[in-house]
Amino acid sequence: MRKPTVALMSLVLVAAPVTGPVTGAAAAARAPAQIPEVVYQRAAFPAGTQEGTSAAGGALRFGKAVGTVTYTDALGAKTWEYARWTGSGRAVGFAATELVASWTADTPAGTWIQVDMRGTTPDTKWYVLGRWAYGDADIQRTSVRGQGDADGSVAVDTFVAAKGRPIDSYQLRVTLYRKPGQSRGPVVTALGAMASAVPDRASVPVSPGGGAWGVELDVPRRSQNVHEGHYPEWDGGGEAWCSPTSTTMVLGRWDKWPSKRDTSWVDPTDPDPEVDYAARHTYDYTYQGAYRDRHPVAQRPGTLAGGPALDQ
Repeated sequence: MRKPTVALMSLVLVAAPVTGPVTGAAAAARAPAQIPEVVYQRAAFPAGTQEGTSAAGGALRFGKAVGTVTYTDALGAKTWEYARWTGSGRAVGFAATELVASWTADTPAGTWIQVDMRGTTPDTKWYVLGRWAYGDADIQRTSVRGQGDADGSVAVDTFVAAKGRPIDSYQLRVTLYRKPGQSRGPVVTALGAMASAVPDRASVPVSPGGGAWGVELDVPRRSQNVHEGHYPEWDGGGEAWCSPTSTTMVLGRWDKWPSKRDTSWVDPTDPDPEVDYAARHTYDYTYQGAYRDRHPVAQRPGTLAGGPALDQ
């Protein structure tokens, strides 16, 4: 069965009070002086450099292994074989200060992926934007801390260019991992990046109302607080699951619920098992602090401080 595997690091819903109609003059007065430039670009797998991967039917697949690595996290040290795809340089169209990668992938048991980016104008090193698997038995899904240098840094899942060092172009890279000798590998069906030019300012002006203002969507009602104390291994329990709860409500609007089989591991007394499901399958073991504080790992030379070790 194909499971929903769109990578989503976080979703924040913000409600702003509306005190009355906004006139044309008022809207103009409240409009931001500069609208940030934003672009989303989807990768074309056939156009990239294949190292053991194959691109067909809009998907990137594991063809043959080109090497092995030893990866160490709280689940232990394991050996993986890998194949890799590297995209061509893509021009952003403006001087971008931030970049976020997104992907859609299937990672059967015994597989996972890593997504990296680098600037190409100017040239930077490769930055890890995520190590990801649908399940949590092979690796602990994680972002990577401690990558900052003179060109930029990674804030959880976002590349942030150093001040005065915006990027005009970039490359994406995805590495597919599987257990040595295993026939099944990850399948990546979409990969892309959103780049933006974020103004250097201390406050953000209120934008004028748009066409969606006043439109209420009939999303199913869910509350994180009814999950208080549930599965504390994920951010201390359900009372902290604001983003998984919000995400579930949005998906429920489109009737995209996990199946009963997907949620069979949830306590049967749970009122909304789909929220627990969302919390488990989007949990970042480094961002939430559980990995660093509870599962210390000896770092090897050349690995990234504050994150799991990946030796090649």
